[in-house]
Amino acid sequence: MTSEPTDHERVWRIGRFRVEAVVGTGAFATVYRAVDDRLDDVVAVKVLAENHSLDLEIRKRFLTEGRVLRRIVSPHVVAVHDLGETERQQPFLVLEFASRGTLAERVRELRAGGWRPAPADLWAVAEPLARALDAVHAAGIVHRDVNPANVLLTTRGAGDRARSAAVVRHDERLMLADLGLCKDLALHSGHTSGGGTEGFRAPELRGGPAIIDHRADLWSLSALMTWLATGSAPDVIPVGVGLPAGLGRVLARGLADDPAARHPDALSWLSEVEAGLGQHNLNGGPPPGPTSDPIGPAGAAVARRGRTWRLRQSAWVLASLALGFTTWAGFLYIGVVARQRRWLLASAAYGAAAAACVGLFVISPTNAQGEVNEDSWRFNLGTALMVITWIVGFAHALLANRDWLDWRATSAGPAAR
Repeated sequence: MTSEPTDHERVWRIGRFRVEAVVGTGAFATVYRAVDDRLDDVVAVKVLAENHSLDLEIRKRFLTEGRVLRRIVSPHVVAVHDLGETERQQPFLVLEFASRGTLAERVRELRAGGWRPAPADLWAVAEPLARALDAVHAAGIVHRDVNPANVLLTTRGAGDRARSAAVVRHDERLMLADLGLCKDLALHSGHTSGGGTEGFRAPELRGGPAIIDHRADLWSLSALMTWLATGSAPDVIPVGVGLPAGLGRVLARGLADDPAARHPDALSWLSEVEAGLGQHNLNGGPPPGPTSDPIGPAGAAVARRGRTWRLRQSAWVLASLALGFTTWAGFLYIGVVARQRRWLLASAAYGAAAAACVGLFVISPTNAQGEVNEDSWRFNLGTALMVITWIVGFAHALLANRDWLDWRATSAGPAAR
């Protein structure tokens, strides 16, 4: 005689899948790590929340995600193995399990240790994500929610042994997931009332009715790359700030408010990203030739162009510093004529401060349009040093001028007599 399973046993078995742990929860569904006993394999089981299971619209959208995933063929889009329904009429999807978590978790862990992305890291994310979206768009789908939490990392499948990147390791594969908000353009028009995740939501998805197409995903992809490169989404920082110049121009185009101004498709975007990062060293190897360019494969030529541009843009600093030139020149003149060592030392100090100001402004980061990032610590330190130099120099000149006048009167006295 067999007994009926307890409620506890029902909760921890979904269909034939033995649940091991909760790996993620959301407003509409919970994802479990489970074991398929028949195939002896680990899978992810995504179950629609019980309170939403009776909502026909939400239920339909949930099942659509599974059917859409079956239409997309890409190693960089999470695979769906099956769909079913629990005893409580909750639909569930059986998905490929991502054993290494999400891109958001990986980057948060790396940044806690002081990590900054190298070009190889940027390429390790850009290349598979662009190819994933190319496959999604080829199936007539707009994802509508490309963000770091929906990008997964798994060890299943062939890794890229040649790649050397901290964010996607050589034994890992990156996958785009969660098509719960997707728009199937094969069945519906592009009309939408919104969607997406704050900070990664294209302008046309931020409110009222709009018509969207695959270029909304390209905006989100560009926002994700901006976040990866700088640590902030583009609604927090000016477009291009903190990015290699070539990549900044590509992402600025991808983040255009007008969809028509963006790239025509994901592979065009990827081609420009590759050119923006440079043609060499995308797998993290040593750069060609003797260079220690910190922005990596963009190469020394790109770096030189950037420095030249910043110097040209910072020419106004020279005009500003000219206001304090007379103070410096006065200390230098008196120091030489009167042979006063302390005046010479003062002139040297003010000259060094002026040079430091110029240097800080020159090395201040710029965006893709060549505009100086006025929030950078270099720019702020240069500005503060320039103001201090002006004020201190002027006050010093006033206080010291009395001694100079006394010296002039003493030296001129005998001649007058």
